[in-house]
Amino acid sequence: MSSERVVSRLTDQVVSATGQASRAKAEGRSSEVIDSIRRSLRLTLACVLQSQDPREVGAEGFVCVKGHMSDPLVWYAGRSLPVSGSYFESLLTEAGVELAPGQVILLDAALARNLCEEALSRNGFQEAILRQEKRVLTAACMAADHLEHGLPPAEKIASSEAA
Repeated sequence: MSSERVVSRLTDQVVSATGQASRAKAEGRSSEVIDSIRRSLRLTLACVLQSQDPREVGAEGFVCVKGHMSDPLVWYAGRSLPVSGSYFESLLTEAGVELAPGQVILLDAALARNLCEEALSRNGFQEAILRQEKRVLTAACMAADHLEHGLPPAEKIASSEAA
């Protein structure tokens, strides 16, 4: 994609996010996330205007790459982060921004932290579910062991609803 088209797209996205932030503030809502998206877009625009490749500039930091047929992927220091692409898309939508396929943006630290915190929260919830499933399976294995040896089960298998 030509540099002029990239600059034009980023400029339009910055203008859109700025408008959304102003509307949020006027309605008494927080514009913190929108502002972090706007800062990310401006950071990327500055990079492009200096004829630098955002992929190279972001190689040691946080960068987002919008796949051609997928949710945006977030990278930190060259490693893919397990953040929710759909959550990121919802934040972009709130900011009035739609990333083009193949678009790369540098991420503001506040936006990167927001995405990582959401992922940690989601992972913590999944981890709690797995711990509960492990307790149920361990109890079932112990009960099977006891039954296999002709003994009464040591305890009843905990239900999946029990914490």
